[in-house]
Amino acid sequence: MNGVRAAITGAGNVYGGEITYGGRDMQHCDHLIVYHNITLATYWQFKIHNFTSGDFSATSVLWVAMSDTVSPFIGAPVAIAEAIAKQFDANYNAEDDKYYINCNAKPTFVFGIGLDKYTIDPVNLVIEIREGECILALSGYHAPYWGPNWVFGIPFIRQYCNTYDVANKRIGFSKSRQN
Repeated sequence: MNGVRAAITGAGNVYGGEITYGGRDMQHCDHLIVYHNITLATYWQFKIHNFTSGDFSATSVLWVAMSDTVSPFIGAPVAIAEAIAKQFDANYNAEDDKYYINCNAKPTFVFGIGLDKYTIDPVNLVIEIREGECILALSGYHAPYWGPNWVFGIPFIRQYCNTYDVANKRIGFSKSRQN
């Protein structure tokens, strides 16, 4: 396999991250990996068909997401981001383009990809930026007409190791072994 695996393993304000070229990282990633075909290799895009968070759910046969190792948040369609924020009483601050949330909030995001469900836990979604002040790792994303609807940034990559299988044009996900 000619893959590239990227996993962000640092939590909070702690430095962490690792990229393994040409193989798998069995120390930081679970042995079980599920692959999904990509729709566009340039951006590592893949299809997703539903999203659930608490009482909110949405479905579309047209959604595509991209794995983005540099995006700090989950980028969601704007209307969905606003609905999620409302559900968890997160307040949007236009000045810094962030959703502020109670540090004790426990949001989870569940994505349907292929026949599998991928859950992002609160530890990867609620980020303490200062003592007692937290943000939700979510941003409203205005998708270009040619690109993805969702951006799976650091919260997803911390939860799931991403394996970029260049030769077979597919992306694989395995659970990250977080501290």
